[in-house]
Amino acid sequence: EKTHSFKATGSKDVGEKATGTVTFSNSSTTNKLTIPEGTTITAGGKTFVTNAAAIVDGLTISGGKITPGSGSSPITATEAGAGSNMSNTLGNNVAVGKDSVSTVVTASGGSSKTVTVVSSQDLVDAKAELVKQLTDDVKVKLADLLANRTLTFKADSDKLEMGDVSSTVPVGAEAEGGEVKGSASIRRTVVETSKLDNAISDRLRGEQLTTKSYQVTSKEITVATQSEDGKLMTLSAKLAGKEAPIVPIEEFPALLSGKSFAAGEKLIEDQVPTATTATTQRPGWWPIKRHPSVNRYILIDLKYE
Repeated sequence: EKTHSFKATGSKDVGEKATGTVTFSNSSTTNKLTIPEGTTITAGGKTFVTNAAAIVDGLTISGGKITPGSGSSPITATEAGAGSNMSNTLGNNVAVGKDSVSTVVTASGGSSKTVTVVSSQDLVDAKAELVKQLTDDVKVKLADLLANRTLTFKADSDKLEMGDVSSTVPVGAEAEGGEVKGSASIRRTVVETSKLDNAISDRLRGEQLTTKSYQVTSKEITVATQSEDGKLMTLSAKLAGKEAPIVPIEEFPALLSGKSFAAGEKLIEDQVPTATTATTQRPGWWPIKRHPSVNRYILIDLKYE
């Protein structure tokens, strides 16, 4: 388990919300209109909500003069801040069925106070850093655990398993920072190198021809499947190496006996085309360019490509 501390970078205005009154004006019908509680009013770029239903009188006509009907409702700004303070500011029209009313807003008491809060990105970044630290930690612990063993790893087999990650402060909370806490474990597919080598040798022994031998220079586990009870693992490995013919080199001195150097090299080259041949004679000051008649004086060294 590990804990990571982080700094909060979000901000929030926790000042007072402006309150006031919206006045409705009905110039579209002689009927009374009802504006329900919770109606949204927009004025001066700010948004308010009515706190109670309003009854707006119908317009009247007297002596050819039209007088709009009126009504009002208390309102509260949806956000804190002094920007919602205004006086007799024209707002949006509100539709009521086929009719509509105009609005005028007056509000005061709004104030601003900006505080630091935990943003959603703060938690995303903190959790990402915690995962990175946990990954590094479990890899170091796993390396220490396996340090004294000779193992072959399956490439890219590490699987990080994260436990629950929790935060001491939620998104939107007023705080200078917080902590995230979590745990993790890691799975890695490994096999004892000696067991893998034995399995490879057994397999190659079955594949090997009587005229060729194989030398493995590198191996890589490509597939690993574990049984449900965890007691058996089936592996597939990719091998690279060298192939060489099986040559009865002990028979060559008798074949070279008495032949010229050129003829001897040609004879070996015909039988072992993939090798570079070096022959020497004893004593080293052998005076003629012909192999000795005594086999034990002829030394042969084959180097395969």
